[in-house]
Amino acid sequence: MSGTARVIPNTDLFTRIGVRDPYFALRTVAAFREGTLEAEVPIQLASEQEIGPITAGEAARHLGLLASCALAEANRDRSLHYYLARTATLVRTAASSTATRLEGRASGELVGSDAGRAHASLHLRGGGTLFELDVEFSVLSAARFHKLFEGAKRDLRKASRPPVLERRHSGELKIMRSNPYGAPLELSNMDLSPGADLIEATFGPIPPGACSGHFPMYPVLPTGIVMSALSQLCGELLRRRKGDVKYLVRHAEARADNLALVGETVRFEARYVGGSSKNYRFECKARSGSRPVGAVALTLQLA
Repeated sequence: MSGTARVIPNTDLFTRIGVRDPYFALRTVAAFREGTLEAEVPIQLASEQEIGPITAGEAARHLGLLASCALAEANRDRSLHYYLARTATLVRTAASSTATRLEGRASGELVGSDAGRAHASLHLRGGGTLFELDVEFSVLSAARFHKLFEGAKRDLRKASRPPVLERRHSGELKIMRSNPYGAPLELSNMDLSPGADLIEATFGPIPPGACSGHFPMYPVLPTGIVMSALSQLCGELLRRRKGDVKYLVRHAEARADNLALVGETVRFEARYVGGSSKNYRFECKARSGSRPVGAVALTLQLA
């Protein structure tokens, strides 16, 4: 990072974007004069099928958060706002790498009182670009968000507070929060069509722990996790069609329609729609009852 960078404390970011740890896992977020943010990007999620160093779903999660931070920096109003991704395009620009240290960069601009757009990229430390992400956001003030999602409000602090015996000598509570994002969603009721063109599965009822850090007091399943689960389902469908193969996500176009609330059950669907000898295209969607949650068009490339 440049010596002219201004490191932004996470506590500052948390009060401005409505997201905190463990969903927010970026490290050393820093701002530059030209309006670009940089951050160290961790690798938390392993995959036996998708080649590394990081899954596309996790890359999109971290880059999407960095993009929301870039919009928060562009926003002159430093009060709490919620940056909800509406559409996103993810492109893989490098085939593979064994690198374990990654950096993200993002810049964004507000295009109205309630909308913004951002560009983010993921880089190999000392090397080339691995992913590029373009995102369109809805930008909601705290008052508007709280009004829209009043029904989702839950105070989980008492339930997650550790016992008194777990206090440090300083009186500070130990960090007891678990990280549900180090493993893929445990999908159930998996159903494969006879022609192996369609696979379906469910997740839910959504437990509060699956939303940890994502809109505290208003826990909802993160859109990034929904899209990651759809990518995971495509990988399973590819395995059912081609055997125990390895792949990478070459391209993804995602749309977020609604947020899935705690207590709801989400139905995931991935459909194979064609491709070549190495590239396989899928169309996916997620629903909660009759309400659409999101959709993604995905291209997987055999490694």
